[in-house]
This record gives sequence, structure tokens and C-alpha cells, in this order.
Amino acid sequence: QRRRRTFYKLIQTVKENTFLIVTGEAGSGKTTQLPQYLYKAGFCRTGVTQPRRVAAITVVQRVSHEMGVWLGEEVGYQVRFDDCSTKNIRFLKDHVTLKIGVMAAENSA
Repeated sequence: QRRRRTFYKLIQTVKENTFLIVTGEAGSGKTTQLPQYLYKAGFCRTGVTQPRRVAAITVVQRVSHEMGVWLGEEVGYQVRFDDCSTKNIRFLKDHVTLKIGVMAAENSA
């Protein structure tokens, strides 16, 4: 019950903001559970930043397995020189996230 309320509040916060940084304890579901909840709530474009290439690839494999989808369908990753991404849930190395932000800013100017 408490967990459901917490995720409901988080989903409301995401609806109210275009950009959100989530912090929490290790093992709390920030990386694996939260993107799945957001996807189920109708958020089709979710990006999750990972500090290392291996972390991004390992986590995306786990999330795609938990969701029961093929890697690259609803869940994907993008790291330097390797793009198996999708528009839905995408795990990115932090430098890729910055590159996407810069490109979006240039396109909107």
C-alpha cells in the first residue's frame, strides 16, 4: 500500500515536470522498477542514465527480461559506438544523455 502511494506520487511529479532526477538508496528500484512503472503509466519516452557502459547493457537486459520483451523492442540502450535503442525506455551512458540534450537545444533554437 505504501509503495503504491509512493509510486503514484512519483508519477504525478513526473507529469508535472519535463525533467526529473530521482535519488534514493541502493536497491530501491530507481533503475529497474521505476522505468517499468512509468511505462505502464503511459510514459513512452523514458531515459535512464548509467555511469558505465557495462551497467547500461546489464540493466537493460534485466529490465527487458522482467518485462518479457526482446531487447530493442520497448527497452533498449545507447552507449558510444553501440546503439540498440528504442523510443520507449532507453538506458544511456551519461555522455550520450548530454549529447542528446545539446542536440535538442540546438534544434529548438
